[in-house]
Amino acid sequence: MPDIETGKLLAGLIPGLIPAAVAAFRGRYILAVVALVVCTLAGLAGEYIFSIPMAINFLVTALVLRGRRGKQEEVSAVYKRSNARFYFLLPGVFWILTFTLFPLIYSLYLSFTNARLQNITRGWSLIGLENYSSIGSDLRVSETVVTSVFLTLGSLALTLILGTFIAWVFNHDIPGLRIFRSILTMPLFAAPIALGFMGLILFNENSGSINYMIRGLGGQGVNWFTDPWSARAAVLLIDSWQWTPFVFIIILAAMQSIPDELYEAARLDTNSGWSLFRSITFPLIAPALGTVALLRLVETFKILDIPLSMLGGGPGTATQTYSYYIYQTGLRNFDMGYASALAYILVIIAIIITTIYFQRMRARFE
Repeated sequence: MPDIETGKLLAGLIPGLIPAAVAAFRGRYILAVVALVVCTLAGLAGEYIFSIPMAINFLVTALVLRGRRGKQEEVSAVYKRSNARFYFLLPGVFWILTFTLFPLIYSLYLSFTNARLQNITRGWSLIGLENYSSIGSDLRVSETVVTSVFLTLGSLALTLILGTFIAWVFNHDIPGLRIFRSILTMPLFAAPIALGFMGLILFNENSGSINYMIRGLGGQGVNWFTDPWSARAAVLLIDSWQWTPFVFIIILAAMQSIPDELYEAARLDTNSGWSLFRSITFPLIAPALGTVALLRLVETFKILDIPLSMLGGGPGTATQTYSYYIYQTGLRNFDMGYASALAYILVIIAIIITTIYFQRMRARFE
């Protein structure tokens, strides 16, 4: 029995031998070596999950390209006449089927069963809509929905207002604009788990920087970790701090796409910056603002990392969001059937929101 590393090596080497052999037969020796090396490394990284799509890609490339003596025009002609361009989609299709479609269908099946890890040896049985009917009477669901709605609406409003304002400021000629723009986007690339631990330090009630500044201004420290709404506000501030740069980048790009001629013509009537923003800037950035709002709405409703690492869902269950409850039900209590039903309710809500948004956008532009 080979060990794990040998198995991973073979998992990449075996699929890589096929495109390597085809490429070598057609005189593409460099492609053969690259295919073999890349597929082997992909096998070591993720076994067949990565190596098979890589092998398919290299195989299609080896079949499309002619021998070394073929001209570039002939290669292009062969590529245009063949269906090879569709074969290049196979790795993407494989990835979607493996990591999106299959989990989606399987979790839907689990939501109609009494699936638990405790009864995995006895098997699972279909129980119909019992999991879904239990959601309406679950008091924890209503509590987590209140927390999720508060964080979603609060973070959405805060990030849109701050991101739009910062984008409006940076839409003017400012010295060192590129440097400040790079600095402002740094929170976007931080891991949410790390931000939760950072918030644990910043909002510490005794030695945290936030309370230290509040006391320095003559106020009293806030009970961030013991008061339920203060804890929710702390999570809200950390999440908004991370995602404000995302709104800033999108809205700034939308503002910079507005022709300067519109502002020059409007300045013949007024020099008020607010009037220009209200009459020209805001209507033209409204589609981008709506798209950002939709993405943030759906993403914020799934917030889990920051409450988990920062407060562990506390104090009590004050910062346990709906997604947190799904995680706790499925991965802590091992009730995968009920957790799948909870997750599908979230999927349905996201589908409804996006459908309404795109219908309105379509009607607007038609």
